Amino acid sequence: MKSKKMLLVIDPKTGRVMGAAHMGGGSSPKMNVGLTPLPGQEIHEVEVPEEITRLKGGHEFHMALSHAKFDLATRALKFPKVSFKKLKH
Repeated sequence: MKSKKMLLVIDPKTGRVMGAAHMGGGSSPKMNVGLTPLPGQEIHEVEVPEEITRLKGGHEFHMALSHAKFDLATRALKFPKVSFKKLKH
């Protein structure tokens, strides 16, 4: 599985991802994007699975990262196991 580096704003107490930005060039050459953590938050350069970075909708990308936890010991994102159960109508 390939991954891409991203900058993530992390709450070190909970490991929650509070903000994210792709590294490198943006979608417009004239646009610059930056992250500024709030007091108590930290910015980390993190490997994010390519499947997450390729999500098309902003809502899907947000949902994926909002359920991830950052492990300070391994400096890696952990994603919960997800399963779907088809319900009969």
